[in-house]
Amino acid sequence: MVCQRVIIINESRIAAVDTPENLNLRLQKSSRILLEVEGPEEEVRRTLAGITGVLTVTPQEGRDGRRRFLVETEREQDLRKDLALAVTANGWGLTELRPVDLTLEDIFIRLVTREQEG
Repeated sequence: MVCQRVIIINESRIAAVDTPENLNLRLQKSSRILLEVEGPEEEVRRTLAGITGVLTVTPQEGRDGRRRFLVETEREQDLRKDLALAVTANGWGLTELRPVDLTLEDIFIRLVTREQEG
């Protein structure tokens, strides 16, 4: 079962009460997309990084000769189609492409860090 609402508590104080989806929208400054690609790591990374709106491309551990890349994009742009086109236009195999939300742990850390800074 997935929780529908969460309460984040920091040092005996309630830091947030909301749904995980709303907390993600509120705290995530950019969009993150995970791609799994069958292709040369550095060339794939450079190609993805060259797409307008892409902020960073971070290689991740892959499996079966595939490479994984965590692509951070400007929040207001949906670049999934552009990313898929760049991979397939180069003849590389695209085996996964999905958005990545913040985990509850990420949400907690961001809220606690922001409280301590403020």
